[in-house]
Parts: sequence; C-alpha cells; structure tokens
Amino acid sequence: MDVLEKLKQDHENIKEKISILAETIQKLETGMVSYLKREAINIDEFLEFFRKFVDSHFKIEEEIIFPELEKHGADKKFLSSLLDEHKVIREMIFKFQATVESGINIEDENTKKEIIRIIELIIQKLSIHAEKEDSKLIPLAQQVLRKEEK
Repeated sequence: MDVLEKLKQDHENIKEKISILAETIQKLETGMVSYLKREAINIDEFLEFFRKFVDSHFKIEEEIIFPELEKHGADKKFLSSLLDEHKVIREMIFKFQATVESGINIEDENTKKEIIRIIELIIQKLSIHAEKEDSKLIPLAQQVLRKEEK
C-alpha cells in the first residue's frame, strides 16, 4: 500500500472513531455514564487511538508528504495551515487526555459540559481537517507524484 492510500485508509478509520465518539457524547449528555474512565464508553481506547494513530498519521504527512510537496512548489500557506491544524488537534487531544486521566466525576454539570465541549471540538476539527486533506491535499499529492513518475 502506498503512502497516499494509507492516508485515505487512515481518514476512514478516523471518521469511524469520530462516529463512535459522537455516540459517547450522547451517553455523557443523557447521564448513561457518570464517570469518564473505563466505563461503557471505552475512553482508554479513544485516548490510545488519538495519541498514537492520529499522531502517527500526522507524522507521515509532516515528515513525508509535506516536504515532498514543498520540494515541488506546493502552496506553502496551505501546507502551513495544515500544520497549524495538526498542532491545534494535538493540543485538544492532550487536554482531553489530561481531563480523563484526572479521574474526575462528571456528575458535576460544569465538568460534564467542559468534557463534552472538548470532545465536540475534537470531532469538529478532525472532521474538517480530514475533509480538507481528502479534497485538497491527497489530490495535490497524487498530481505531484504522478509528475515525478514521468
């Protein structure tokens, strides 16, 4: 599997996890769970996924795709915006991780709202980012790589 196919597959995996995470929000909002740690909603799995899978996906882009595109004259402003998005998403995941690992009781309404807000931001940012890469980055990379093969 080439690197661009891997990116596409990664995006599908990310979209699937985002869908499951959206269900988690519903459980939190309806009070189906009262603690945000290892109960019913498998938060540890999400943290592991976001920490390792999403980060390794970003590294492929940052260390392989972006430099190759830049070498071939791709729009530096566009690539910089993607890097900025990576930074923001990583920061949100770190905040989510720190909140979860504190083992807090989310029966407190303000705490529960903050956790839901963080999850919703992660979902929103990852969804928009993946769509931008699917619609702009991957086609650009395919075009550049095709030219290089000729």
